[in-house]
Amino acid sequence: MRIYPECIPCILGVRIKEMIGAGRRDRRIALELMEYFAEILRRGIDEGTIASSMLYNWLIERVPEVVKYYKKLKLEMINHAMESLPVYEGLLEGLEGYDEFRMAVKIAALGNLFDTGVMEHEAPEHLSIEDILQTRISLDHTKKLYSLVRNGGLTIMYLLDNASEAVLDTILMDLLRRYGNKVIAVAKEEPGFQNDLTIDDAIYAGIDRVADELISTGSNSSSIFLDKVSEEFMDRLKRADLLIAKGMAHFEYISSVEDKIPIKTISYILVPKCRPVAVAAGGAKGTVVVRMSRGGI
Repeated sequence: MRIYPECIPCILGVRIKEMIGAGRRDRRIALELMEYFAEILRRGIDEGTIASSMLYNWLIERVPEVVKYYKKLKLEMINHAMESLPVYEGLLEGLEGYDEFRMAVKIAALGNLFDTGVMEHEAPEHLSIEDILQTRISLDHTKKLYSLVRNGGLTIMYLLDNASEAVLDTILMDLLRRYGNKVIAVAKEEPGFQNDLTIDDAIYAGIDRVADELISTGSNSSSIFLDKVSEEFMDRLKRADLLIAKGMAHFEYISSVEDKIPIKTISYILVPKCRPVAVAAGGAKGTVVVRMSRGGI
């Protein structure tokens, strides 16, 4: 997805916020960061997801404390989400069929609110039952997704996003497996990107015990950039039947390269937390978007 004017202060603001959160208030690095972003734009890189990843990797080379800051934050977020998980699981009690599936998707989607990478969005400390029940699904392709997965027999690549969100994803992953599908959970390589889940984080959160397999993209980029992911990941992707892409970054990137993604069906599940992503995704800001696309080879 291309860079909109409001993306520029957001991308820079998040990087500065990370530096301060890691205990560094370095004016020189902040100025150099802005200069590097200007260089990226001058080079004609007009993809916000890619630019953000480039800036993040630039920053952690100079301020490695940011990685430690996020590692601590992610462990805290995972612990908190795991404590609340039984409450969210309870929302499925008494539901069957499509109603149960739609609720599981909604819970997984709302975990996307635990995102620290959008300047105008403040990640909540927790999700209440009221939050889950009252937040609407403004673009709702859950019936299409349900009709695809309910009979089982699919290999599903499930792209995980942020740390807290991944804990809530276990509810949906478990249901997909109970339908008779194979679920391959996909996390990022160390040192990760922002508060996104890495393989080490995923093991700590027990994702490897819920999914059939846990694999890495082979990269710490914010999405599955085709020039960054490993050959192993691409080989697994080619053999999958469905790609479930969680979160804004995966939507921003994958939706712009769908014709190059070697998989028949893609489902995006996210909460747009800014206007540009909401417009591009076809939903309303702050609501759940479940969008089915038929891109790829």
